[in-house]
Amino acid sequence: MTAHRCKVERNRGWLGRVPKTAYGQEGQWSGILRACSTGMAAEQPVSTTRNKEIVHKFFKASNNGDLDSSFDLVSEEIKWVNVGTTALSGTYQGKEELIRNLLEPLFGRLKAGIFMHINQLVAEGEHVVAQMSGIAETLDGRPYNNTYCWIIRVRDGKIVEVKEFADTELITSAFG
Repeated sequence: MTAHRCKVERNRGWLGRVPKTAYGQEGQWSGILRACSTGMAAEQPVSTTRNKEIVHKFFKASNNGDLDSSFDLVSEEIKWVNVGTTALSGTYQGKEELIRNLLEPLFGRLKAGIFMHINQLVAEGEHVVAQMSGIAETLDGRPYNNTYCWIIRVRDGKIVEVKEFADTELITSAFG
């Protein structure tokens, strides 16, 4: 099988000029060039700014206790991976399973949820990486202040996948 290549005019900047199918208008950068070397048509450009806004809205609504608005931004088919070997670790497929098997057991052990402070957001394509600090208190009054790194995938305005990294030793000491 022979690989196809995009034709570019030489000496037109580091990227050169590419076909309209890759960018929308000839010579204008409007998104991420994909599949050029395979000859496939390029996908629609992904707005990293829009994806970061969706993640911000998710946490703002959650922090304000507006879980309906927060979960309106989550796909029904969400895949949520809690990395580690804690009682809360695992893969949760779908919004219903996520709520029933992760969020209800977790928040049932806390006085008032977790306030998530976003320290940094980095985005590329469909992915947004959020580095955060969480502030919470267990039912018996102990602080549960964890640090998090979430790799969030956004597609068509919805959060479709989350891979969550956190201090697993703290999770185990707080919740068993």
